Amino acid sequence: MGSLSREPLVHFTLIGAVLFVVHGWLNPATGAAVDTAREIHIGEAHLAWLSTTWSRQWHRPPAQDELRGLLADFVREELFAREARELGLDRDDTVVNRRLAQKLAFLVEDTAQSAQPGEGELEAFYRANRARFRAPARRSFEQIHFNPAQRADAMREAADAREGLVRGAGVAPVALGDRSLLESRLDDLDEQAVAAQFGSDFASAVFALPVGEWSGPLTSAYGVHLVRVSAERAARERPYPEIRQEVAAAWREQRRIELAADHYARLLAKYEIILDEPARQRVGDWTPLPAATARAPQAQP
Repeated sequence: MGSLSREPLVHFTLIGAVLFVVHGWLNPATGAAVDTAREIHIGEAHLAWLSTTWSRQWHRPPAQDELRGLLADFVREELFAREARELGLDRDDTVVNRRLAQKLAFLVEDTAQSAQPGEGELEAFYRANRARFRAPARRSFEQIHFNPAQRADAMREAADAREGLVRGAGVAPVALGDRSLLESRLDDLDEQAVAAQFGSDFASAVFALPVGEWSGPLTSAYGVHLVRVSAERAARERPYPEIRQEVAAAWREQRRIELAADHYARLLAKYEIILDEPARQRVGDWTPLPAATARAPQAQP
């Protein structure tokens, strides 16, 4: 039963059932059921949804009077939504279309988040992605900043300063550079953290420098730098028991990507995308976004 609950086909069958129920609830049949089209049925599922939404925001269940208020708001919103649909206000509405696409995407993502991998499946995922879970190399270093806005030739002056440091000219490193908000010493940072502060090119260069000597000049978005790496820690493999929760989160994210791609591929197979000739001339040799790169619609303000 556990393995069956993790099958994508089961997930999408459940999604389809939910969408069918929601569609039937929001779009009552005409004709014989015309009387029920004016009815709004509220059940325990609605109250549970309202309570859960409230609890996520306030970290406690709603009191009875608060639940009554939530229910009143829900009914008001439902009445307005139904009347808007009757008036056709939902047709050709970009905002409505975007929200509906988001809801479907979130439904697929929730399916992935609720999946529970077995221990063996998690360990296999860890073994297949060992490099992904390695603790990265870390370095500590000093930097001297030369501001091009304050110097005629910051690169040449930085190179001259480095020669003086190498010769041991007796000048304090802090006296060679320009004052700035940048820290002169940074300790125990991985390459990603260095890149976040100075840029990826600078970070890559720092992690290729020898330890214990002044190097450069290196450039960043801030200008020119001399750098001396004082210490380093090599990358290391982290054992599975130490990072099990991180592996589980990565597994779910991978599952989300796979389910979204699979769902998008099914939609592409279900619908025919037709571009008229003027549109085709404008976009050229166009095909729908490949399923492997499908992304959930981004929330809009």
